[in-house]
Amino acid sequence: MRKHFYGLVAVGCLIGTPAHAEVCRVTPTSIDYSVIAHPGKLTELLSLLKADKSEDAMQCCVACMPRVGTKVSMDTRGQASHTVTVLEGEHEGCTGEIVVEDIGQCE
Repeated sequence: MRKHFYGLVAVGCLIGTPAHAEVCRVTPTSIDYSVIAHPGKLTELLSLLKADKSEDAMQCCVACMPRVGTKVSMDTRGQASHTVTVLEGEHEGCTGEIVVEDIGQCE
């Protein structure tokens, strides 16, 4: 079975959102969710997915997977990824990095 993960986030869990954070939505283009990984695991996650080891990636690195349209606060902007906190849904409170391509519709 071959799965592709294109929406990626490195994550931990935190409750609360900084007052200055921009609110955006998860918007990966080819799937209906974004992958959220444990803190410090983004590079390992990407390597495992590139090697077509999605089951290993799920066990090692993935904490949760918010659906497209889920609101997140953009806590810190980066060049390749942003630090975000999930604001709604079953994964509310997860925080971590999401690739810049998977964030849009910011308010």
